[in-house]
Amino acid sequence: MKKYDLLILGFGKGGKTLAKIAASNGKKVAVVETI
Repeated sequence: MKKYDLLILGFGKGGKTLAKIAASNGKKVAVVETI
């Protein structure tokens, strides 16, 4: 099983920005667009 530091629900403007910032700070990010 993969492990992530952050799970983001939705890839709108806010989710995309948060994912980019977290990844640039070395965090492993998972984004879920559709459940």
